[in-house]
Amino acid sequence: MKRLLTVAFLLSIFLSVQVQAERPEGEKKKQEGLQKVAEDEAIQVDFISINNCLMWIRTDGMTAHNPQTDGSGFEWPKNTAQNVIFTDGIIWGGLVESEIRVGGATYRYGLQNGKILPSGEAADIDDPRYRLYKIRKVDTVAYNNNLTVEEQDRLRRDFTEWPVEDGAPWVDNNGNGVYEPNFEDWLERGDSTTTDTPWFVGDEVIWFVSNDLNGTRTNNLYGTAPIGLELHTMVWGYDQTGPLGNIVFTKYTVINKSSFTYNDAYFSKWSDPDLGDAFDDYVGIDTLLSLGYVYNGLAKDEIYKVPPAAGYDFFQGPIVPTETNDTVAIFNFGLKEGHKNLPVSTFAFYINGDGVYTDPSLGRTFGATMMYNYQRGLLWNGTPYIDPSTGETTNITLAGDPLAPSNQRGWVDGILHAPGDRRFLMTAGPFTLSPTDTQEVVVATIVGLGADRLSSINVLKFYDEFAQFAFDNNFDLPQAPPSPNVLVSAQDEEITLTWGDPSQVNFIENFEDKGFKFQGYNIYQFPRASARIDEAVRIATFDIEDGRGTIFDTKIDPSSGIPVQLPVQFGTDSGIDHLITITSDAITDKPLVNNQPYYFAVTSYSWNPDDEAFPKQLESTPQIITVRPKLPDPGVRYGVPYNDRILPRHEAGASTGIIDIIAVDPERLNGDTYEITFQSLGDTVSFYNEDLDDANFIEDTLTLDNAGAWTLKNLTKNTTVINRVENLDGLEKDFFVVDGFAIGVNGQGFYQQFTDTTRKADEYFVSNEILQRRWFGGPEVYEPGVGTLNVRYEWLPGYWSVRLGGTENVFGSAIKGYNTTKSVELVMDRDELSKGYCYERERAGEYYFKGYFETPLRVFDVSDSLNPKQLSFAWIEPRGEDEPTNDEVWAPSADDKDRDFLFIIDEPYSETPKAEYTDPDFNFGEEAENMPILYFGAYKLRTQNLEQRYPWQDGDGWKIIPNVAFTTQDRYTFTTLEPTKIESNIVSDVDNINVFPNPYLGANDQELNKYQRFVTFSHLPTDTRVNFRVFTLSGTLVRSFAADEVTNGTDMDGTQWANWDLQNDNGLPVGSGIYIIHIDMPDLGTEKVLKLGVVQERQFLDRI
Repeated sequence: MKRLLTVAFLLSIFLSVQVQAERPEGEKKKQEGLQKVAEDEAIQVDFISINNCLMWIRTDGMTAHNPQTDGSGFEWPKNTAQNVIFTDGIIWGGLVESEIRVGGATYRYGLQNGKILPSGEAADIDDPRYRLYKIRKVDTVAYNNNLTVEEQDRLRRDFTEWPVEDGAPWVDNNGNGVYEPNFEDWLERGDSTTTDTPWFVGDEVIWFVSNDLNGTRTNNLYGTAPIGLELHTMVWGYDQTGPLGNIVFTKYTVINKSSFTYNDAYFSKWSDPDLGDAFDDYVGIDTLLSLGYVYNGLAKDEIYKVPPAAGYDFFQGPIVPTETNDTVAIFNFGLKEGHKNLPVSTFAFYINGDGVYTDPSLGRTFGATMMYNYQRGLLWNGTPYIDPSTGETTNITLAGDPLAPSNQRGWVDGILHAPGDRRFLMTAGPFTLSPTDTQEVVVATIVGLGADRLSSINVLKFYDEFAQFAFDNNFDLPQAPPSPNVLVSAQDEEITLTWGDPSQVNFIENFEDKGFKFQGYNIYQFPRASARIDEAVRIATFDIEDGRGTIFDTKIDPSSGIPVQLPVQFGTDSGIDHLITITSDAITDKPLVNNQPYYFAVTSYSWNPDDEAFPKQLESTPQIITVRPKLPDPGVRYGVPYNDRILPRHEAGASTGIIDIIAVDPERLNGDTYEITFQSLGDTVSFYNEDLDDANFIEDTLTLDNAGAWTLKNLTKNTTVINRVENLDGLEKDFFVVDGFAIGVNGQGFYQQFTDTTRKADEYFVSNEILQRRWFGGPEVYEPGVGTLNVRYEWLPGYWSVRLGGTENVFGSAIKGYNTTKSVELVMDRDELSKGYCYERERAGEYYFKGYFETPLRVFDVSDSLNPKQLSFAWIEPRGEDEPTNDEVWAPSADDKDRDFLFIIDEPYSETPKAEYTDPDFNFGEEAENMPILYFGAYKLRTQNLEQRYPWQDGDGWKIIPNVAFTTQDRYTFTTLEPTKIESNIVSDVDNINVFPNPYLGANDQELNKYQRFVTFSHLPTDTRVNFRVFTLSGTLVRSFAADEVTNGTDMDGTQWANWDLQNDNGLPVGSGIYIIHIDMPDLGTEKVLKLGVVQERQFLDRI
């Protein structure tokens, strides 16, 4: 067997050598790789990846080529290892005197990093200033939380050292002509900073300078000498979903710093597109859009399956003078009179391995002639292209429409050749580049995906409309609001996402740009970390309560590729929230499973109410996070369990407002002490109506101090966490999440009898003076009745009793609404009776004393919870022996007419009634307005409780909390409890260690390809050594490894998980069978033994 394998292996090498020797030079790039860079050459490498695209860039002119794999380098979607372009670049060709000179970058690079000095010499390529400068829009929160330390240092350095002296564009905010940046001020204030900044033409920008003065490189490219051209390259993208999320823009600025005049010059955007699989592509151009593109020649692609289309919009060509000044050219993001931009003049293509459409020869002078002929719209040998659909010559090839009927398509790829490995170049010229002249080319690289290969072309063209819109508006585009920084709390079969950092959400939710205003948040679950947003499931939308709801916009229909008006945002006027708890998998519609990875993102979106706006909405790019629900790490015990309340202490003040604090991430609780105080927003006016009558609704005007702002301080660290927030809606909405807890303040900053939401348009009155009416104990057995004047007779301030029935000047209270400040509890108990005043209705408005009767009810003032005080109460009963509630006991029936009205009197309870209230002439209906009645209510039995006289359980009752406003005197404190980790608990938790999937049946749902095989161990102790030894049943050691090793591309160091890649110590897959796994924890003096079943699929060792 070994001999047969050896023979086969040698034969494969022999055949490979023979085939490679016969391939044309253009195809060798796939076998030999692109031009290698000497180790001593200072080449900088990076990529732009702000949206759905990832494009590699190098300072020697290489773009869209991955230097790590020496393979395709325009990844779409990013993080999928799927690519649409092998490499691309800018090419110039022209005459120096009569000599053809071609430069730029294709498979080799005729450039080096650095500018050309005034002396005409190239700058030192080892000078660190000649590097890739990469900047990205972030705020302080995103900078601190979303960037690594290295990324933070890089952004700060590149921002501060932005090479304005070398030509990098910048904004002179202070107007003194000198670049004086302040990085911290920009982080804090963003675009409103008054200090200088780089010019953020997009949300992420890369800029670098290079030159062609390396003769070895230009000769290695196409066998010609340097010219003396300096190239400034700027690449940028936008942090958005939708069309702009699939586009990368590039601006090339070429300066002739030589003494040569470059005649009959052309600039080309050259590309070798490999749309997934390299050998099944077609290319073409839409001349109306100046859009050169690649699409799949077959229905399915080996890599993409359903293939996208990709292309380049050649927006801006070189400028040439005109005879009059009434023409204007676009130049340097501005206008230049008396000039015009040259459009795309030629579109040429050639094919890997083809004898007619041949690759230009690299490293040979003749290769320059071949490329220059292609730039002029000719074949490599100078003969013209012949359009097979007309038989005529053309310099713009493949300009037909592959979507048109077959008899109307014109020249489309595929008429002459089968799908294959194409290259093409879009060219503008000719023009003259004299010494000191500057010329520009601006292009966009675009990717679109439809339902099939042809509809993808339509999607591509639709996206190109947005690219053209950006160019036409000088890239002064509205921005989407940024995505929030999301924190994750992983619990037992449950995940909580929070994004309540105060400074960030205030910025996002007040975001406005060019008519677009923040509208809401979307929460998505993705099937994998690299999935596109159109593959995700939207699990929630939290949007502003403004009646907007669903938003329609122009969107591409994927099946036809035709733009249509479709709903794109699905708001429901739910209100803004900053927390979501997830217990089920939206992809599979099953409960979450511990230790399995799930993928989520939270985006923010904005909306433009202008009917002419294009587009109508903008959404930020999803930042996908991976989270695994889990039990607490071994040995960890939470100080406050997940979702438990943290109770504050009311240190000072009399407000009844509620401070809601919930532990949403027990692992982040830090044990610190916090303080909540209130600040004045100045005087405000509030209105008060004692009689609640419509004729004179406003009787009193109150001038009050509005203490409607609150601040949260960390007393332990002496820092302000939340500063002067004006949200007083508690945890229902507009709350914040900090340090592992959610906090919201529920109440008001000044007394308000009514608010816009409490006095309804239909005159359905609801008091704003009660903060809570809460039933406690068993099931609630009563419900409020509704009076003839549209008042719900739930617990209300005493003066509201003037709305009882339709009789004027009846009931009321001596206590003003704004003086109703006491919290009360009503407790019902058959064994704990108290006495109350009972008044009997004689006629409308007349209620006379009937007796001081015992009833199973007690009332307490609980404003001081440690010192409750029992209060007096009264109720009224209907007259007549046949009335069911005329029973000398407070016991309402289910009939509105028979309910017992109950009044709580702000006087100490006594076993002896007050003589004044028992006088036979005392008319409670008239005298109530002189009594200190705190609250009243009129409740009736729920229908399901009709057969029971006392349907409640002993100890049931109500708590009534008035809405006493906060003042600047109110002060609250609380302390969180951080989790603990004890070694004895770690040892006991070792029993929970497990492995999954078990058995392993040929695959794992989390594996991305056939080369990635693994099982995962869970609930491993962290911060201690964990070693694995895998044995067969016969005792043979198969594999040994440590938990902190990186396996399958996943670094799980420091977590409770570790992977085994199902390989032995020789790196080969293990066979099917039962394996015994010893998990040793020497620092803890313990071990765990597991059994694992493995059933492997048939193995094909194609990587030896």
